[in-house]
Parts: sequence; structure tokens; C-alpha cells
Amino acid sequence: MKSKPKKSQNTMMDRKDAFKTLRILGAISLFGFSTILSSCSKNYKTSSETRSDSNPMEIPTCNSTDDFDKMLCLINTLKAQMDENQLAKLQLPYSKSSATKWSNLPQKGLLLNKRVGLNLGSMNPTQISYAKALIKELSGSNYSNEGWNEIEQILSSDNYIHSLNNRDMYGSPNYYLSIFPMR
Repeated sequence: MKSKPKKSQNTMMDRKDAFKTLRILGAISLFGFSTILSSCSKNYKTSSETRSDSNPMEIPTCNSTDDFDKMLCLINTLKAQMDENQLAKLQLPYSKSSATKWSNLPQKGLLLNKRVGLNLGSMNPTQISYAKALIKELSGSNYSNEGWNEIEQILSSDNYIHSLNNRDMYGSPNYYLSIFPMR
């Protein structure tokens, strides 16, 4: 019986470095994601299904013990849920200008620096559940008032503000998600 060759130290370091980079980029994106109070799309919907109230999807096929493999599985599973137009907005070529293009100002106020990515308001409830599964994994979910728990509170707060004054610039459908593949 042939023995499996051991992974070289370089391969293990490359995977660890790549995962660290993925987590850092995810954290940067989530920071932008969690602080955005963007303006409305003209097709703002108010039903609970389209208000982004879906819970994160449990994806049994992505239960790898390897964090990097799990993250890639969640990304690929989310992408598989998208149509061609949505995928073109969600997955963008990596560039420093695209990766850092976010603001906490309403989208309407961003004349030159429009957000990149796909907003939750343009996703169906299943897609939102898959997106939230990815965001939950990126942000961590083991701590109260941190990571995913904090993001849920922010989304709920924004939905509450929308319910008080019915201003389309508030609400979870206005949050954007982008995936920048690593080279």
C-alpha cells in the first residue's frame, strides 16, 4: 500500500496565510458591511421575506473541519444560488480601489463613489440565507455582542429605524456584499 506524501511546510504555510488573508479581507468587508447605512434602491420591498430577515442557512456539505475549505465551500455554494447578473455584481476582480470602496453614508449621497457588490434587497430569501451563512462564518459566532451577533443587531436596528419613519435609506436590504477572489 502506498503511503500518502506529507504536505510540505510551504503548502501548509501557504494555506494558513491564504486563510488569514481571507479572514482579514472578510473582516474588512464586514466592517464596511456592518457600518453601511446606504440609500434605497427604487424597488425597496417591505415584506418580511424581502426585508432580509432570513436566518443563516445551515449548509451540511460545508462542515469541513478545515476553515479554509469551509470558507471556499460557503462562497461557492452562495455563488451557485445566483443568476448571471447577480453573480457579476457579487464577484468582482480584486483591486485595491474596489476592495476599499465603502462608506457609512447613504448610497444616494455617494455621487462618485458608488458601492460595489450585490445588495441584500436584490436577493431572494434563500440567497440571503446563504449570504448570511458566509457572513456568519467570516465574522465568528461564538461571542455575545461580537461578530455575527453584532451584525444581526445592526441589521435589526436598521430595520427598526426603517419601520419608524419608513425611509428607504434605512433597512437591511441596503447592505452590500462583495466577493473579491484571490489571485
